[in-house]
Amino acid sequence: MNVLLMSNFLWIGEFMEKKDLKLEEYGFTKVDKSDKKVFIALSANYGNIGDIAITIAQENMIKRIFPDRKIVEIPMNDAFDYEDEIKKILNDNDILTIIGGGNLGNAYLWFEQRRRFIIKLFKNNKSISFPQSSSFEEDEIGQRELKISVEDYAQNPNLRVFAREKKSYDIMKTNFKNKVHLVPDIVLFLKDKISEESNNIRKKITLCLRNDMEKNTSENIVEDLTKLLSLNYFEDIFITDTHLGHDFVEISEREKFFETSLQEFKNSKVVITDRLHGMLFCIITNTPCIVLDNSNRKISATYDTWLRNISMVKFLEHYDEDKILEYVKELSSIEDPKIDFNFDEHFEELVNALKE
Repeated sequence: MNVLLMSNFLWIGEFMEKKDLKLEEYGFTKVDKSDKKVFIALSANYGNIGDIAITIAQENMIKRIFPDRKIVEIPMNDAFDYEDEIKKILNDNDILTIIGGGNLGNAYLWFEQRRRFIIKLFKNNKSISFPQSSSFEEDEIGQRELKISVEDYAQNPNLRVFAREKKSYDIMKTNFKNKVHLVPDIVLFLKDKISEESNNIRKKITLCLRNDMEKNTSENIVEDLTKLLSLNYFEDIFITDTHLGHDFVEISEREKFFETSLQEFKNSKVVITDRLHGMLFCIITNTPCIVLDNSNRKISATYDTWLRNISMVKFLEHYDEDKILEYVKELSSIEDPKIDFNFDEHFEELVNALKE
């Protein structure tokens, strides 16, 4: 046997071994066709802690509603790899849930292609797309991809699509042939379910700012804010992000990364962020925050739909150093911050759709 052929055999063997291990980790080997199951499709096994939080919150809701059903994951990075294995265990009474977030659209086409594939694969099953923001561009490419998604989604008559803010709801309601509903981002389901340790000491001002295509501020914003705060006697400044900076995360490590990120927010007197989940992590940890919009306006849309009346969330449409400093001084003086807002009633449509 030549070296190239031997190498191919070794690679195939290694791939199959890894695939078998993943099947066990994702729950495939713990079920058979007769079991009642809920699938969590496109779950986060990559480094976006916001999407990890969505996965954890979605699983939390599903376990509360269906304590007797078994859960099977189809992680985002592996969405195309398990079609045969899915068909072996799938029955018509199983429920498909698709991860929420901000990647429904052509801005993140890699995600959208996997969503289309899963929706068509489960076309005979009750299917719930958890709350998303729509990001189809208005140009020719964006509208072409929107048309493809509308047609592919329509192939699943059992699919319900949930938007997480009013702007996306209007877009989805206008275009999609499936039933469309409006509920908050699923991470807010964790509000009042995240326990805050009594020894948390809020001391620092935290900057949680993005550095990707959704950035809507200057390249030097971190340096500018650090200088502004330091000159005004706020010297305990912590810099973080809700993205780990790499493309793969083991499922077994997700909870650890989420808890570590939450602890950073719990230890903050004030957070300045242009991350949507930076804002939502502040809500669920009772942390005052100053919020700047991102490029596709999903932050302002979420704020306007659900958070406008929460006084400890200060939204700025444009970067304004005077306003930021004013808000930092105001919010950092709050001794025992508490965001007294219960989101549970806003999730009723989602809960009912799952139960029906």
